[in-house]
Amino acid sequence: MIMKKLLIFSVIYCFAFTTVHAQKIFNVSTGKQILALLPATVKNKPIKKANDGVKPGKGFIGVTVHRDYGDNIQGIRVEVINRSPSLININNFLASPTITDPAKYLITVIDGYKALVQTLYTESGKVNYELLVPMTATLLTVKATGYSRDDLLAIAGTIPVAKIAKMVEK
Repeated sequence: MIMKKLLIFSVIYCFAFTTVHAQKIFNVSTGKQILALLPATVKNKPIKKANDGVKPGKGFIGVTVHRDYGDNIQGIRVEVINRSPSLININNFLASPTITDPAKYLITVIDGYKALVQTLYTESGKVNYELLVPMTATLLTVKATGYSRDDLLAIAGTIPVAKIAKMVEK
């Protein structure tokens, strides 16, 4: 009985280990190259240089690239997250959308990649939007504060999604 449990545990561990390592992983150097690809301004809002960063992977989550534009009233946050835990849910949603509230969710295509735009409601009643673009084992997110959904889509159009995808899918 103990041997059977040990065998099952070993099989599950090996499967999980190989699955995680089979995913495309990019490094900090690639993350810095991605930052260089991002626009210098978005909707006339400059980069918040102090917030720019590339964090190495930790645990299951891989390298994270982060950039902010603007301020608290009108701001944009762009993140590229390798091995994001949200990838499975977003890919499932995009593969078989069950949009019951079109005001809350929109499926679109950005630079050739299927994407999900979701409406976020704050406690103060403000409406923000977030774009989620899965790329193999990496998730690109663009969150807009103080902008409309159409503004977010226009902003997303300035981000070289296909070039980023090519870099992270190597």
